[in-house]
Amino acid sequence: MVGHAQSRFRKLLRLHSSVLSRTRHGRLCLLVFLCVLVVVCFVLSASPVLPAVPDRASVRVDERIDSMQSLSDVLSYRPEVRDALAMIFDVHSDAARMSVPASFRSKAMAMFSAYGGTKEQLLQAIETQRIIEVWNRVTGENAVFNNIRSFRPGGGSGGSNTAEKLAVTKLYTDGSGEATCDFCSKVRTAEDIFGRITGNYSYTASNVAKLSKWHGLIITNAHNPLAFDEEVIADIITVSHKWFKKVHSEDPLHIYPNIICDIGKKASASQIHLHLQMALTRYHYFSGTEQLLRAAAFYSKINKSSYWNDIVFLHDMIGLSVSVGDCVILSNICPRKEKELFVLCKDPESPSFARAIAIALMTLRDAADVHSLSFVLSYPPFGKSGDYHLGDIPAFMRVIDRGSAFDSRADTGALEYFGSTYIATDPYKIVPHILKMRQRLYGDSDSRHSFTRL
Repeated sequence: MVGHAQSRFRKLLRLHSSVLSRTRHGRLCLLVFLCVLVVVCFVLSASPVLPAVPDRASVRVDERIDSMQSLSDVLSYRPEVRDALAMIFDVHSDAARMSVPASFRSKAMAMFSAYGGTKEQLLQAIETQRIIEVWNRVTGENAVFNNIRSFRPGGGSGGSNTAEKLAVTKLYTDGSGEATCDFCSKVRTAEDIFGRITGNYSYTASNVAKLSKWHGLIITNAHNPLAFDEEVIADIITVSHKWFKKVHSEDPLHIYPNIICDIGKKASASQIHLHLQMALTRYHYFSGTEQLLRAAAFYSKINKSSYWNDIVFLHDMIGLSVSVGDCVILSNICPRKEKELFVLCKDPESPSFARAIAIALMTLRDAADVHSLSFVLSYPPFGKSGDYHLGDIPAFMRVIDRGSAFDSRADTGALEYFGSTYIATDPYKIVPHILKMRQRLYGDSDSRHSFTRL
């Protein structure tokens, strides 16, 4: 009898323990579920959940827009245009007022004498300054425009007068030749373990101070970094494709193509001789590109709409895009630095991509008098087929002006590193020059901008 009672007690104890275990397990599952729910709600509330960009036909801008100020004016009475733009960009305008006392008036007016107009007009422009701020809600990039600020001494890029152009040519050709320049000699450069790839106007070398396992150079035959044309650009792009594909065949785990280039000492170039740095990385793109692509992917996922198509559509809507075949050049409404041009194309091997890059670079050099510049090139990652995986990630180039080759001041400071970027050059000013360069190089006289879907 006692034994039977003990047996039943043990069974009840096991049953009780089992129930408690299941109860604790259930409570734990419920707690985990609630935590996940809270996190999801937080992410959704913080993410850029925005209405889809409206159909192109539903938002037409017939007004003439030729400056950031005229764009701001249009947005003030066209709420549907502002709402469409606000899918990605916030544009705000404010008047900054001050009083210039007589004791400082002559000096202040001398500082901005390049503004032109009468003394009364100049004083009014100084005392009432219009500030336009653009915020990219997806990437977090921010640009501030103030027209009067660009007329300060040293406020522009320089390089437009004949004397400075001649001085730049001398600066960029001194020291050329095999006797004095390693890149001119070719044999005084390192080779990749698989050898060199040689094009009609350029060749590859291995970087002797590597940032990645596969880190190479494309070096042009010509020493002068500004001595390029559309054929040289096309050759550089072709050689880069061959190098990336060769590296990927040697090491299939490395799939992310990166290219960066600085032209001129002002742009931090280590050598005057034109060269581009290439890296095929394993885990992700270089940081700047990776952050942009992740922001774009997050936007596309949340909004069920391609960030790249939307950004092209919006630039097209306000007159800041120029189509080149199946590619497009954007004069960025929210530039990282002066005169930023953004080239976008679905296929990096499309002939139009090299043409668009040539148009962008030659416009900056010939029409905007840019003699120091930096740019990044990015191609889609390699897929299982051993070729570029064409899909959500486009090929692109971003290029910026780095300032006068003879300005001893740095073009970046606390404002750029820790604040918002001030832009002296209006993005609209370069669009007519892009059109002229497109016509000059390829005889294309189509409309100023026509929407190109990537």
